[in-house]
Amino acid sequence: MDNAEIRALRRHEVLRKTGLSRVQLDRLEHKDLFPKRFLLSERIVAWLASEVDEWLLGRAAARVSGNAVE
Repeated sequence: MDNAEIRALRRHEVLRKTGLSRVQLDRLEHKDLFPKRFLLSERIVAWLASEVDEWLLGRAAARVSGNAVE
């Protein structure tokens, strides 16, 4: 991946993009079912947009293939 393509999403952007609540996001992340956050600064966390996109595509693929997801 080219450095120019890397995008970090803040929590509110992840919530808007996925439709998850804060609690749902935290639970999925705790169960290793969602991409891991990283620190942008001492008090700011973010997720890689590409990993969130892959997660969403995986959820859609599971729907199409009939595999149940949590």
